[in-house]
Amino acid sequence: MKVIREPEQVKTCYETHHVEQFFELPPSAFHLRIYEEGELLSSPLRPMDHLLLLLEGKLHLYDLNQNGRQLPLGAASGVLLLGDMEFATGTETMFYAHAQSQILCLALPIEANRQALNEDVTFLHFLIQSLAKKILFQSTIEIPSATIEEKVLRYLETSPSHRIDGIESTALVLRCSKRQLLRTLKKLCEAGAVEKIGHGAYKLCPGRSIDSSQILDE
Repeated sequence: MKVIREPEQVKTCYETHHVEQFFELPPSAFHLRIYEEGELLSSPLRPMDHLLLLLEGKLHLYDLNQNGRQLPLGAASGVLLLGDMEFATGTETMFYAHAQSQILCLALPIEANRQALNEDVTFLHFLIQSLAKKILFQSTIEIPSATIEEKVLRYLETSPSHRIDGIESTALVLRCSKRQLLRTLKKLCEAGAVEKIGHGAYKLCPGRSIDSSQILDE
């Protein structure tokens, strides 16, 4: 991890990414962090003492079972807040956040800024949205579905990136086999609801809606 505290660089990043949409605090309250691919941003073994506002790059989110096996929760990219649950509840970090590419983020010490954050209406609205999206994403996947097609569509609709990146990890999240997931994605592509954009990568077609009950599960 590389830490950058140079005021002009921090200010430029703050302004370029329009961080005023998320915080009323000035650029001087933040510092920049750059994580390289493969680094951990957070884990249950590393208490979150900073809020991390992900601005560039891609994260892999997962948990570990009792045998040390990864239980993928999904991938995330775009503007994302880490440390929101810890700030709101005071609980320890539950999941692992692993950099799948170089990550650029702004970091803000939590305790030194807690009072200011509690009075920051812009941040509190952002915090509510961040928590709601994560809860909705996880609860939607847990809702019993009649078909795998429904689970895949719900996953894509509620995922922040509206993408699938990695068949094996997504199959674990959706609790289906790789073969079932690939067959379902093929059907959804043929139906025009999903588009294949690379090896193991798919995205939800914008503005497209489909009744998954019309797609027969083999």
